[in-house]
Amino acid sequence: MHLKNFSLIETEEGSGEYILSPAYDLLPVNLIMPEDKEQFALTMNGKKQNIRRKDFLIYAEKCGISKVSAEKMIESIVKKKDKFINMCMESLLPEHLKNEFVELLDPARQLPEVRLGADPG
Repeated sequence: MHLKNFSLIETEEGSGEYILSPAYDLLPVNLIMPEDKEQFALTMNGKKQNIRRKDFLIYAEKCGISKVSAEKMIESIVKKKDKFINMCMESLLPEHLKNEFVELLDPARQLPEVRLGADPG
């Protein structure tokens, strides 16, 4: 994820109020460059990989987002993982890229339990 993947949208012309746009142009670089082990181009909580639920919660707190709201956002994303994988498998990608993409997401399939689940210890 790079800063170029985000924009601000003015809520109403001339209002001076802006909201964050949905992320766009997100590419799984690891399919093309498997040697690149970084999960993010930008750091989150000082890290580019091995990012856990607590890192998202710390970031949310720094952004002024309550823990309850952050937890709801995380759960909303986690609930969509199977849908995302199905969309990939139904896409027009060549079969080998579909399979590589799902393999790339395999650790993410454990998001509720491992990555975004309760932190161990």
